[in-house]
Amino acid sequence: MTQAIDTRVFLLDRSRQGPLGRLVVDLVKYGAASGAALVLDAGTLLVLTKLGVNYLVAAATGFLAGLVLVYALSVRYVFRDARALHPSHEALGFLLTGVIGLLLNEALMGFFVGYCGLAVALAKIPTVAFVFTFNFTVRRSLLFSHEAKSWAADVDARAADLRALGARLAATPLWAVVLLALLASTAFTFTHAREVWTTGAFFDTDDAMRAVQVRDLLAGQSWFDMAAYRLDPPQGVFSHWSRIVDVPLAAMESFFRLFLSAQHAELVTRLLFPSLLLAALFALSPWFAKTLAPAASPRLAVLLALLSGADFVQFVPGRIDHHAPQIVLLMIALGAYLRGLDDAKARAMLAACAAMALSLAISLENLPFFAVMLAAAPLLFVLDGEKMRAPLAWLAGGLLAALPATYVATVGPSRYLVAACDAYSSVYLAAFVVGAAGLGLLSLLAARLATPRARSFAVGAAGVAVIATFAGVAPNCLGDPLGGIDPLVRELWLSHVTEATPLWKLYNKSPNTIPVTALPVLIGLAVALVQGFCAEGVARLRWFVASGVIVIGFLGGLLWQVRIFTSITPLAMAPLTLLVAGLATRFAGSFNAFTRALCAGVFCLALSPAGLAAFLPAKEDVSGGEIHKPEAAVCRKPDVLAKLAVLPPSKIAASFDFAPYLLAYTQHSAFSGPYHRDNHGNRIVMDAFMGSPDAAERILRDAGAQIVLWCPGEPAGFVKRAPEALAALLAKGEAPAWLEPLSIEGIEPLQVYRLR
Repeated sequence: MTQAIDTRVFLLDRSRQGPLGRLVVDLVKYGAASGAALVLDAGTLLVLTKLGVNYLVAAATGFLAGLVLVYALSVRYVFRDARALHPSHEALGFLLTGVIGLLLNEALMGFFVGYCGLAVALAKIPTVAFVFTFNFTVRRSLLFSHEAKSWAADVDARAADLRALGARLAATPLWAVVLLALLASTAFTFTHAREVWTTGAFFDTDDAMRAVQVRDLLAGQSWFDMAAYRLDPPQGVFSHWSRIVDVPLAAMESFFRLFLSAQHAELVTRLLFPSLLLAALFALSPWFAKTLAPAASPRLAVLLALLSGADFVQFVPGRIDHHAPQIVLLMIALGAYLRGLDDAKARAMLAACAAMALSLAISLENLPFFAVMLAAAPLLFVLDGEKMRAPLAWLAGGLLAALPATYVATVGPSRYLVAACDAYSSVYLAAFVVGAAGLGLLSLLAARLATPRARSFAVGAAGVAVIATFAGVAPNCLGDPLGGIDPLVRELWLSHVTEATPLWKLYNKSPNTIPVTALPVLIGLAVALVQGFCAEGVARLRWFVASGVIVIGFLGGLLWQVRIFTSITPLAMAPLTLLVAGLATRFAGSFNAFTRALCAGVFCLALSPAGLAAFLPAKEDVSGGEIHKPEAAVCRKPDVLAKLAVLPPSKIAASFDFAPYLLAYTQHSAFSGPYHRDNHGNRIVMDAFMGSPDAAERILRDAGAQIVLWCPGEPAGFVKRAPEALAALLAKGEAPAWLEPLSIEGIEPLQVYRLR
């Protein structure tokens, strides 16, 4: 028995073998290590392909997982007595050969699957043979051989160069990092920008409607008159938006009109506006991360902001709606608020109040986050008492100054007392002013409220006053702010809008969207909570308040509207800077700075929405609005709708999403639009399309409609709900006698009818 063991040891001991024996031993050991890596590689490949991941992406992921395992086994088992290089150089060489092997792996998989038609599992067999031979030969001869020692000194010199490069990269000014991130984002969205510039296309209904709103302002429409008169004419629809976002857009466009045509001035503005906001987001991300953790890496914060996904949704070229400004204002408000929790920096609350007031004047989408922040201040007062006196005072004063100012600046005098649930109105102003006054009183009485019990009663009384004010002014606003929408409009329009759908409901449409959207936020939240429990003093308060904001956003996106994730994901990236830096130090701490930076970049990709999206691509486009069939998207293109210019200005009946594009590309008016305040115009179109031909004629003539548009593949559900109605006839290419088909060159597949 002992002799048998000695024989096996001898056979596997390369130091006791000749050149041929060492080759055999290395081949056996490396084969065993590669076998283990192959199990991991193939298992990962099969699991991911079963989950619907593209086979090339799955093959790359499995290959990289196997690469990590085979490297660990090679240095600790296969070639441990033949290591000639410094570990960092060895790892770099392994990585470079692995990249070459990966390219070979992808090329072979593509060839065997794409050209030879082999199944994925079968194609892996010859691929493994080729890649194994390449990897063993190259790594053994270059990294783990006597010859490697002779040029190790030269590698040391190259490593010194890499260390110098790493030092230079670490010293790169933050503004340069922001500029590089902006250039990278521009490169990724270049085709989008090119289409905006060459065709004038809008990719979202709200962007088109914002452009119409700015044009009306520049044409002389009153500052306080927010009615879109060509939507549901003649009375129009009064928008729940304000002019805040119109100001920079109108100013930029007016400036560019000094030396460009009005059309090109608008195009330049549409391209420049989101880029400036994106630069602001990248610049603010390091500031926000360092507010939470002074040790956070500002460069990692910029990289994670780039990979957060918000820049590829809300900051893309041509995006001029209010979502991007709201994301930037939320980061400013929360960052300044967190800084102001320190009584020595309490004046920062003024900046937080200004950002909150400006944000509320734009729209209410940040209201839940501000509610968390404003509720946290008195709760912290209960716990810390006198320490919160200065923050409460500055917060109260800032709110009492900023909120009425933005209200008077954006709400017309005739609407001062209107209690609108879906916009900045008297109900919200009254509740915020009462709450701010309560915060001020708590600050003034801080010395007398010496016990937590006394402070609790005082805070409770202030909270009751806020709730009573809100309920007294507009009790109907205690529920869904969109509660006034017509039930049928909600069913046929709002329920089909992806960005207004809860995340959990997207599983059947695009299951990969859920982990891509939710997982990075959950990881960031977990890191924030751990940091909060480990920190002390003001740092602990900051972590827990930030966690509360992220929790509210996560639950809102999960259970109400998925678009909320674009607001909180950039915030959740801040805690991830600590996690990424920690992982890079843990796995590459003994390597040079350049290698650690590469490692950090890999972890950024693995933990970010953009990296996960590349790994788990969505099956359908869920970037916003409805998921359209191809025909519907073609019907809304500018070169199609622009053909309607041959017709005199007309009132058009068309499905929901047509209105903003019709208003932006043509001189026509439209009844139905993708806006919850357009109940009247939406019901005209819905009742006509789902009514009998005779009923539809009566409805459209009474409304003054002159043109009817129909597009094949319309997703609204008219035909399915009413298979014998007007929409069903139009879908079959038939039309009642009172509709005259119009032949307009180049307008296909859009169908145009005129009322006789």
